[in-house]
Amino acid sequence: MTGGHSNHNLKHLQVDDPSQLFDRLLDAAHHQHIRFIHIEPSDSDYLIRTKSGGHLHQFAQITKTQASAFFDFLRARAHLPSTNRAFPQDATFTEGRFLINFTSLPTINGEKVFLHLTNQSRLTKNLSTLGLSGDDLSLAQSITDLHSGLVLVLGAGKTTTMFSLLSLFDATKLNISTIESRPSYRLPNVNQFLNTSNQVTHLEQAFIAATRQHSDVILLSQIDSPRLAELAVDTANNHRIIITSLPINDPFAAADFIVNLGVQPFLVLHTLRFILSQKLISTTDDAHSLTGSFESLKIDDHYRQLFLAGLTPAEIRSTKNPQSN
Repeated sequence: MTGGHSNHNLKHLQVDDPSQLFDRLLDAAHHQHIRFIHIEPSDSDYLIRTKSGGHLHQFAQITKTQASAFFDFLRARAHLPSTNRAFPQDATFTEGRFLINFTSLPTINGEKVFLHLTNQSRLTKNLSTLGLSGDDLSLAQSITDLHSGLVLVLGAGKTTTMFSLLSLFDATKLNISTIESRPSYRLPNVNQFLNTSNQVTHLEQAFIAATRQHSDVILLSQIDSPRLAELAVDTANNHRIIITSLPINDPFAAADFIVNLGVQPFLVLHTLRFILSQKLISTTDDAHSLTGSFESLKIDDHYRQLFLAGLTPAEIRSTKNPQSN
C-alpha cells in the first residue's frame, strides 16, 4: 500500500450508503469523545482516522468510490457545491448534538477531508461536571459577580470551559458577544462572530465592533497579537467582562505574556481577575473518557505585590503555594 498508510490489516468498511458511514462516525464521536476526523487518500483507497485523547486512531478503510459518495453527502449537508473539488472548501453545519466544520483539500492522491466536531451537549452550567471543585469551582462561579475585568482560561479543553463560563450569564438581560477563530458552541441570544478568513485583523475589527455595540460580556477566542491584547485590556477596564485565552498553560506566566505583548504592567494587574488553567486527564483505562484537572489563580493584592517586585512566574508560584517547594 502506498501513500504512507499503515492499514494492511484494516478491512474495507462495508456500508450501503454514505448516511450509514456518517451515522457510524457520529456514534463513535459521541461515545469516544472524538473531535477530529481525517479522511485521507492513498493511491488506491482512503483511510479514516479519528483523534481522541491526543492520539490518532485508525477507524476504517473505504474505497475511493465510497469516499467520493461520502464527500458529496457531506457537501450536501454543508450546502456546498459538489463541482468545486479542485479547490479547498470550508463550511460549518449542525447534525444532532454536533456542530461540524467541514474542510476539504485537493492532494496528489485525491481529495482529503477533515471534520472538526464539537459536541454541543458538553456545554454545561454545572461547572463541577467539567472537573472543577473546591476553591477552583468557587472562583469560576464568581464570574457572574464581576462588573468588569479580564478572565483567562488556559490549556487543553479551554473552549468548553470558556463557553461554560459564558453560559452562566443571563443573555436575556445582558448583551453578549463572541469573537471566534473557529466554529465552537452555539448559545441562544448570544451574538457570535466567526472569523472565516483566519486573519488576526478580522478578529481585531470584530472585537472593536462588539465594544462599539456596547456588549456587556465578550468572549474572545484567544489573545495572540499586541493589538488584541491592548483591545482586551482596554475594554475590560471600561466596565466590561472579557473571557479569553492565551497560547500558554502556566497561569503564573499569564501576566508576563500580556506585558510582553506591549501592555503596561499596571493595566494588566488592574484588569486581570482570575485565571483557570486545565489539562485533560483520562477517567477510564481506554482513554476515551476525559475530565479536566484545574489550577486556578486569583489576582489579589498579594499577587500584584509579588509581580511588581519583579519575581519570576516560578518564584511567584512558590511564594503563593509554599507546598510546591
